[in-house]
Amino acid sequence: MLCLSRLSHAGAFFVRPSVTTRALFRSSSPLCANFRAGDKLIVEVDHFGPLGASVNILDSDSEHAAILGSGLILQQDIHKFRMSRDNVDVVVGELLDGFCQRVQREDGKVDISLFPVGVSKLNSVRDMIMAELESGNGRLGIGEKSPPDAIEEVFGVGVSKSNFKKALGMLYREQVIKRPGATEVELL
Repeated sequence: MLCLSRLSHAGAFFVRPSVTTRALFRSSSPLCANFRAGDKLIVEVDHFGPLGASVNILDSDSEHAAILGSGLILQQDIHKFRMSRDNVDVVVGELLDGFCQRVQREDGKVDISLFPVGVSKLNSVRDMIMAELESGNGRLGIGEKSPPDAIEEVFGVGVSKSNFKKALGMLYREQVIKRPGATEVELL
């Protein structure tokens, strides 16, 4: 049911599903239709291909970890995740927390990110900012005009300057922080 394919450039081999296996996954696509963008998922890495890691989406409520569907984590997301955990590789069989980005309706597969997406991403960044403010006596030495490298140094890989500024805006509207400065943020 699985085919062994060869990548012409690198000479590497990867496993891809045969037509029969794809038909089986297609029959399970109604389960994948239940996922929405931002849903937290538990995934098991099945194999690696040229686009990224193919994963099985597991049922977190079941004792036996039934497979609910399949998805793909893109190479760039795997690279960013690897950097966030000190260059430790993602391996086949590893269980990871993932987040649904979108469901590809035509084949029922799910695009998966290893980082929160949408509003949940901003909430995550917001929580990180609050933790830094509380540990820093109500002050944070970076602000809206700080370079992306400084933001990444404090919060790690995966926190963009754009999301940092949006999270600051959320905190300001919630009246948790003073108006964010160019180079510093303070609690009220």
